[in-house]
Amino acid sequence: MSIKELFEYMRTELPFTLSIALIVIAYFAGRLLERVIIPWLQKLAHKSRTNFDDILVKSLRHKLTWLLVILSFHLSVHFFHFDNETESILRHQLLPSFYIAILTLFLQGLIAELVQNTIRSVPGLQLPSTSLFSNLIRIIVICIGATFILDVWEVSLAPILTALGVGGLAVALALQDTLANFFAGVQIIVSKKVRPGDYVVLDSGQEGFVQDISWRNTALLSPQNNYIIIPNSKLGSAIVTNFNSNTPELLMPVTVGVSYDSDLEFVEKVTKEVAKEVMSTVEGGDPSYEPFMNFHTFNNSSIDFTIRLKCLGPQYRLKLVHAFIKALHKRYGEVGINIPFPIRTVYMRNLSNTDNKA
Repeated sequence: MSIKELFEYMRTELPFTLSIALIVIAYFAGRLLERVIIPWLQKLAHKSRTNFDDILVKSLRHKLTWLLVILSFHLSVHFFHFDNETESILRHQLLPSFYIAILTLFLQGLIAELVQNTIRSVPGLQLPSTSLFSNLIRIIVICIGATFILDVWEVSLAPILTALGVGGLAVALALQDTLANFFAGVQIIVSKKVRPGDYVVLDSGQEGFVQDISWRNTALLSPQNNYIIIPNSKLGSAIVTNFNSNTPELLMPVTVGVSYDSDLEFVEKVTKEVAKEVMSTVEGGDPSYEPFMNFHTFNNSSIDFTIRLKCLGPQYRLKLVHAFIKALHKRYGEVGINIPFPIRTVYMRNLSNTDNKA
């Protein structure tokens, strides 16, 4: 048997085997092309002034391989002989479904990235760039693609919608916590009170930079470089202090007590000098700020005052307070200002003498 006769035999008698072989070859060819073409396209995209081509190339990643696989399957349907019923299903239902699926996957990534890029680049558009917002766009595009695929297979949506309506209550009860977190995340994003990049402190004590707001939880990066995962429903009902709500600069109050025999004018002068020196030399301090100080309490063993330091961001506050306390303790020791220990005076009655007199 010649090679031509062998190929004709396989084409007519073993169409599925040759189709699978062609698809496997197309898959590995696509992987090879992606390793060559995608990096080359990325280099070209980086040279342009816009981000559209970068997003387009990013969306093409892993799609070229599957596009070649679908094209190879398309060729096998046209080239090899299948029975009439199988060929009709392949031509009119399966192939269009594959093309719609690959187009949907490409568009959901492209549209989500374009919207996110627009949010980040347009100054007047004050919308947060979060994974929840991006995932909502992806879900919408995928749902639209799924409706087209169902239409290709002539599946009516009415029974599906009816079933979803009947089972909606049961699903809502089963996913009560998940839905609460989802809608809380939407509310947090729409209200724009907390955004990625903000430094927040919760009433429960957790604090850190907001990294992302997803459909289920919000991720904070703590000052100790650990991730804190907070359910959106908990964050939505918590009392949150946002240090970035207006400006990243913030005032840090430090309370100190000095002995009653101290010269308060001298104490104020020395303390302000130390504060200005620390804010000028420590990273994150604002050297242009004039420290504000006020005495406010006659305490048991000291006269207490509060001085406020200004730092350029919440990430510097611990470092600034740390340096100020060390410098102030050293300067007080040099000039003779006393920070007293807690003192309590106790008057003792001589009960034995009192009883004798009686």
